[in-house]
Amino acid sequence: KLVDTGAQTITYQTKDLDFGMPTQTKKIFKIYVTYLGDGSSVTVTYGADGDTTPTQAMTNAENSGATLTSAGTTDHNVATFTLNSHPSNLKSIMLKFTGSAAADFEINDISILYRPRPIK
Repeated sequence: KLVDTGAQTITYQTKDLDFGMPTQTKKIFKIYVTYLGDGSSVTVTYGADGDTTPTQAMTNAENSGATLTSAGTTDHNVATFTLNSHPSNLKSIMLKFTGSAAADFEINDISILYRPRPIK
């Protein structure tokens, strides 16, 4: 069995998520990222409304920064992010994860808590 013990450089970008309502604005409350391993050098940013270069800052409630933390490999860790700017008038959002991660780093799930805003 071959075991990789080195760090890996990652760039992962989601598709542009409009939640099935492309023309309606949404309020993004929180973004939850469930993961294993050491992601303390992985930065999470977002792009709004079709921005294909997601560079907008987010804040992780665990460390008050834009990065994940170093979690163990036996239990999943959940990072809770909030958007630093315009969280209440987005039509779509794209997430980007970049940086260096340990060989044991895995993203398990990404959940977004949002509410469609009424059309006026």
